[in-house]
Amino acid sequence: MIKKSMMLLSLICLISAGSVFSQNEPDSNNPEKSLMKNKNNTHFPSIYFEVSYIGWNGLPSNVAFQPNNNREVSIYKLFNVLKNTTHFNIALGLSASVFNMHNNVKKWEFDSTGMVKSSEIVPDTLDKHKLTAWYLYIPLEIKYKFGKGPKKPFVIAIGGKIGTLIYASTKTKDDDIKIQERIREGISKLSYGVYGYFGYKFVGIIAGYNFSPMFDADHSPAITNWTTGLALMF
Repeated sequence: MIKKSMMLLSLICLISAGSVFSQNEPDSNNPEKSLMKNKNNTHFPSIYFEVSYIGWNGLPSNVAFQPNNNREVSIYKLFNVLKNTTHFNIALGLSASVFNMHNNVKKWEFDSTGMVKSSEIVPDTLDKHKLTAWYLYIPLEIKYKFGKGPKKPFVIAIGGKIGTLIYASTKTKDDDIKIQERIREGISKLSYGVYGYFGYKFVGIIAGYNFSPMFDADHSPAITNWTTGLALMF
């Protein structure tokens, strides 16, 4: 499944690269039309590469995680809906993301009080246990470009996204032995949230919040997450 997820990310990258090339390629058959398009159209970013810190709300008090190894990587490919616009646009597309959380949990099982079972907690082993999850989303956003000059270098946007879990696993490292176990039950399949960003030219600050709970296992608390990080935008 990890190989399938990597293939999916690679496919999005190829589509994104092709879109960038097609946007930059001049219309050799109709140079006048190409010049008119460049004159009247503002380029709205449609490809984002995001690296973010991911934080957690609602984790049981006996769960600890390693902030330096707690991050999310995402790629977005958006298709701008409106044509011949200079400031405002709407975009719909596809995105994929993966997060890692190094923690002290061997297996995510909860007791009747909403705590992770004490038998599954291993103290002082934050670098030996990792939770990984892959998601595929459909994002929808509205964006606004502004600033001096025809290229309007500043952009601000807000959006929402809904998606599904592709793959989740826990990995345990015991000396030189790594044991990876896929999570098939107990983790929510549906994920949804909101995000926003502020960018200048091709770099930006991006943040988001997922309203959907991480787990839907018996007695699991409502664990949600938020992200904040940097993005490259093209």
